[in-house]
Amino acid sequence: RLGWGFDFGNFLNQPQLMQDWLQPFSAELQNPPQELVDRGALLWMCLYHVLDGFIQRNPGWTVKRHEEVSAAPVEQFRDIYQRLNIPFTGNIINRIERETSSANPVDAPGNVTHHLQRDSRALVKSWQKSLTEGEITRIRQKTEPLASRFYADDDWI
Repeated sequence: RLGWGFDFGNFLNQPQLMQDWLQPFSAELQNPPQELVDRGALLWMCLYHVLDGFIQRNPGWTVKRHEEVSAAPVEQFRDIYQRLNIPFTGNIINRIERETSSANPVDAPGNVTHHLQRDSRALVKSWQKSLTEGEITRIRQKTEPLASRFYADDDWI
């Protein structure tokens, strides 16, 4: 939407990150794909590979998928607040409802960078409108088997 890209040199210029986490992706990072969908899949793999490692090393962490929080924002935030022993007040509930309401647009208007009031439930599947079936298949192929640790088959539909 905003035409942003990602310079994989940001990863390559961090020797410790490459050594500890991203070595499996070294060759592809040095010669990244040209197509946006393939670049996005590579970036996702790098980020989720590190995330998965952190989750495995820290079994006590609370991890929430964006899709779960977006589908039931009040309930999911209530759980987070309870786990952190933070009061979950009416003002917080009202703010969450206002920010995630179905009355909000799904897509951010124009080129507004940080338009946060969105219809969170509809936003979960909005990516399907901007990708072709072939692109979705390519992304799924490139991100398996790591994606299956976070997503079920029906998440792709």
